[in-house]
Amino acid sequence: MGWFGFLLLLVVVAGGIYFYQKLLVIEQEIRREHADLHAQVDDPADAVVKPEVAPPIFKEQVRLEPDDLEEEGREPVSLEDALLKVINDLPGLLQTELYALFPGEERKRLQAILLRLDRDGKIRREKKKSSYRVFLA
Repeated sequence: MGWFGFLLLLVVVAGGIYFYQKLLVIEQEIRREHADLHAQVDDPADAVVKPEVAPPIFKEQVRLEPDDLEEEGREPVSLEDALLKVINDLPGLLQTELYALFPGEERKRLQAILLRLDRDGKIRREKKKSSYRVFLA
């Protein structure tokens, strides 16, 4: 039983090392993809929601192209204004669906802005399962 136990322990340790190496390779690939995504968003104007990056059901509903904003006489000054515009155009939109409309922004940043807008009384958030529905106040 002594040799068998030692051999079994050796196999378990070797398997653990093998799977640890595989996990490291997968982590490096994920980090590379993440870095590539951040490298693609260089221009802050690219972070403005455009219909071609929106999910198909929103293409006709969301209008945040620079030409549309110039007609109103102002440029988009912040992400907050863009969020308010989308919420105005799509009342009742789930917060998780909102993330897809802003692919160049981090979720944490969008969550923080939405929370601040809710606390300031500019929007209203209603709990819907694991997300929130957002409305203008």
